Amino acid sequence: MQKPNILFLLSDDQRHRTIHALGNKEILTPNLDRLVHQGCSFTNAHIMGGTNGAVCMPSRAMLFTGRTLFHIENEGQNIPPEHTTLGEAFKNEGYSTCGIGKWHNGTQSYARSFTCGGNIFFGGMWDHWNVPVCDYHEDGEYNHMIRYTSNFYYGNQTMEMHCDRISAGVHSTELMASEAIRYLENYTEEKPFYLQVSFLAPHDPRTMPDKYKNMYRPVELTLPPDFSEEFDVDFGIGSMRDEVLAGYPRSESEIR
Repeated sequence: MQKPNILFLLSDDQRHRTIHALGNKEILTPNLDRLVHQGCSFTNAHIMGGTNGAVCMPSRAMLFTGRTLFHIENEGQNIPPEHTTLGEAFKNEGYSTCGIGKWHNGTQSYARSFTCGGNIFFGGMWDHWNVPVCDYHEDGEYNHMIRYTSNFYYGNQTMEMHCDRISAGVHSTELMASEAIRYLENYTEEKPFYLQVSFLAPHDPRTMPDKYKNMYRPVELTLPPDFSEEFDVDFGIGSMRDEVLAGYPRSESEIR
């Protein structure tokens, strides 16, 4: 029996009700709708979170290893060799494995998961219009770093980021999708492929090309039923990044 090719697309921090085919009739998502109609969808899933990237980083480690929250290493900041990744499992079964886009679980676990790749982003979030990406390195070494000023308006503190280059002015979604299309159009191997494409959107900062932003009038969008102006439990505003993305208490106009 011939093994199937597998294309695994990951959007970042996107809820199922932000897809037209799954019940939200106020938005247009034709490409995601086609995937819904042709495959299966999870509409009721719960991920237990910890600290330091409570949703993104730990959930990715759990997804890629099949392990639960309390059986991953260091909240998913790294996936140790004894935890077989999804990419490794397919590679061991004779697949060509390609990793494109975001990888939030350490460079070493990426290197052993994929036999090729491109436009790799090692991190959690970034400016969608200036994404620092790495090329695929056959030796598995991703040591090249760039130095940048994290917020030049408020200080001179600098940080380092794994990066071979910055694709200035290209939105992250276009950057990752174009790389995936090139892979699919040029694939000539006889062995099956596992292609994992991990987008940065719609993770904040929520910026997008104007042609998509201008499709909607915020005042006409319905807020979700669980919208609340204030938290039910006071655990200290400002302890998490998402809490300070909008004013507090929340207002409907800001959220829209």
